[in-house]
Amino acid sequence: MLPRCSSIALVGACLLLQACGTMPTDPQAGNSDPSAAQDITLNLPTQDCQCDLPPDQLDTTFLERGFQALGQGDHIEALQNFQRYARLEKSTQAEWESEVSIAFLSILPSSPLYAPDEARKTYRDLRKERVEDWQIDQQVALVAETMDMFLEERRYSRELEEQVTTLEEDLEKKEEALKRLRDLTLGQRGPQR
Repeated sequence: MLPRCSSIALVGACLLLQACGTMPTDPQAGNSDPSAAQDITLNLPTQDCQCDLPPDQLDTTFLERGFQALGQGDHIEALQNFQRYARLEKSTQAEWESEVSIAFLSILPSSPLYAPDEARKTYRDLRKERVEDWQIDQQVALVAETMDMFLEERRYSRELEEQVTTLEEDLEKKEEALKRLRDLTLGQRGPQR
């Protein structure tokens, strides 16, 4: 019975201490009405959208997460983070950075989004939209330079393909001319006995 009495005494002491802790220390405070209680002030932003933030104040968290996911080979996670970045920042620059990053995802052969011709067209349009005043994120600037090199490589590759086609046609014409010349030369000698 002793343990039961001591646990009851312990609970009673806890209740007494709790009651003392909730009592007002100011004797007149206990007489105040509940409507005079202090208001709680929250430090919440007053604006819904901060669309016109200077470029150096853009929150690049999702952009950075996108590049981290890209570095780890998770292309879908990278895509989702790039899209979130544009959606949350709601600025022309953030949208441009996001679209350039997504176009870059589309030129990677290991990406499930692989569509190099579509990425090339998209990036060609995006280059026209870029504003010189923008403080482009360093990783996006590197991606943009890579895309520029990709476009240059594709242009050079097309030129080489055209040259190869032209050379093949010329070779075919020359082989036909040699065959006719051989036939004419053999025909003039006549049959040999």
